[in-house]
Amino acid sequence: MKKYTLLTGATGFIGQYVLRRLLAKDVPVVCIARAKGDMTAADRVMELVKQFEAAEGRELPKPIVFTGDITQEMLGLDDNALDWFEANCKAVIHNAASIRFHAPDNDRTKDPYLSNVNGTQHMLDLCKFAEIEQVFHVSTAYITGLREGVCLETELDENQDFANDYQRSKFEAEQMTRGAEHIKSLTVIRPGIVVGDSRDGSTTAPDFGLYHYIQFTTQVMKMARSGGAEGTVKLNIRLPFVGTEPRNLITVDWVADAMTHIITTPELHGDTYHLTPSEATTSSRIVEAMGKYFDYEGIVCIGETIPEEERTEFEKLFFDYATQFEVFWGDEPTFDKTNTNAALADTIPQPPLDDECLRKIIRFAVEECFS
Repeated sequence: MKKYTLLTGATGFIGQYVLRRLLAKDVPVVCIARAKGDMTAADRVMELVKQFEAAEGRELPKPIVFTGDITQEMLGLDDNALDWFEANCKAVIHNAASIRFHAPDNDRTKDPYLSNVNGTQHMLDLCKFAEIEQVFHVSTAYITGLREGVCLETELDENQDFANDYQRSKFEAEQMTRGAEHIKSLTVIRPGIVVGDSRDGSTTAPDFGLYHYIQFTTQVMKMARSGGAEGTVKLNIRLPFVGTEPRNLITVDWVADAMTHIITTPELHGDTYHLTPSEATTSSRIVEAMGKYFDYEGIVCIGETIPEEERTEFEKLFFDYATQFEVFWGDEPTFDKTNTNAALADTIPQPPLDDECLRKIIRFAVEECFS
């Protein structure tokens, strides 16, 4: 009888958290990973398991590990591995993805399309070969693209435009998965913007979203301090935000808890879930939290773009750095959470992304990633 669940992206940011929780619940897991440097695929996964066991204070079941790559046909598995999957694997949690915003020169053979679209097709091909009929597909809430207003969990293709190749590739991947007739049970999980752990702010993926702004502020403050500034630094940056724009930030530990609960609760299978915050974080709250951490003032939200010839020195630095994110400066959609609220209720409460939590996230990024 098949009993194993394949987790793709097990060594990634969200994947590590999900792997730990599945093992802690004694779920038989098989992972596909790549070798990296001197470490084999098995070495990489087992090193993570050692860290999990130290944190849990007990021994955990060991996952089976195959060397493979989602960007290759049949995930790069050889015939013996394929036979093993056919005999032993019952489900797939397809979590592996590229978060790259833009494909170089619009080349769809490169990431994010290579991992997100081709990789999903390769996963579906494996499922068909190995007669795996159950898939948990990790998409993103931002398959909504440039839509406004309320976006339902039941919606996918609303003729929306997309801000970048990442959104488009994840939309295409989810659409492809929904169209796979050999998948009999499909559960779609759509996280918002995933940030660090609510307990200590830790992250292994400080290269998107909020973290770009933390990195920019870190660099600007270093410049100001090296120039002799003491005490509270006056930065004089007028931001093109109103300040009330919602940012759908959620912590990685909650996402992993929610995913694991959905995956391990059969009656929750077959639906789509927006893993987004109960209350979004506004852009002004982020500015205020960073001001308290870095000890600056003078960054204000004015809701319009300053003409280039009128910009201060720090404003010029900001616009040079952040122009690539201009499409995200406005309001985000409101994500319907009907299924999510019904599934999680009080079972998996969201940790508050309050001032203390934001400070932990900022501190970890500054001290461990951008120092």
